[in-house]
Amino acid sequence: DAGQVDAAVAALVERRPDPPAAPTGRRSGVVGHRTTRVGRPLGALATVALPPDAGWVALSAPAPGVGRLPAAAREARYVAALLAAGVLPGPVVRFDAVGDVGAHALLYHLWGSPALACFSAESLGDLPARDRRGTLRRTLLAYLETGGSHVEAAARLGIHRNTLAYRLKQIAALTARDPVDPAPRLLLHLALLAADLPPAPDGAV
Repeated sequence: DAGQVDAAVAALVERRPDPPAAPTGRRSGVVGHRTTRVGRPLGALATVALPPDAGWVALSAPAPGVGRLPAAAREARYVAALLAAGVLPGPVVRFDAVGDVGAHALLYHLWGSPALACFSAESLGDLPARDRRGTLRRTLLAYLETGGSHVEAAARLGIHRNTLAYRLKQIAALTARDPVDPAPRLLLHLALLAADLPPAPDGAV
């Protein structure tokens, strides 16, 4: 038990290799594989939130010593903020697992920085100011996450493809970047993810 971080329970978790299994005389198809288990406090920092209906666990990367605990705390706070905001599905997310964090791993070192806010603002143009309900941004994110598929994006949003096409034209006009063109899609996607990041806690930058 490491107390409380950002209104979530915090704990130190030890990661230790399990003792090698006794030889069985049979060959294994996995060489050098080591599993881990939870033991005495040491290793990674985790923040855990347990609301009445569900729970999640945010894990930092392994911390090899006490000196790295402040960095581990920041990593855990970042993952916890994304989980609490519903940006990541959870319920267990490791900071050092790209499959868990996705493109948010690229944004971590700029979390809460003026540079990231400037990047997002310049990339999205007038879209955030003119799209107060977030309809166009949700449309753009769905379109980008489905690889630019009009059929899949429209189905995910529950709208007609003509409505989707109209919204994409609005997005192109507001951002000065046409999402139908593959070239600016990565820029728009990263800018959307950056804009949706929860505010960084004081001292987390």
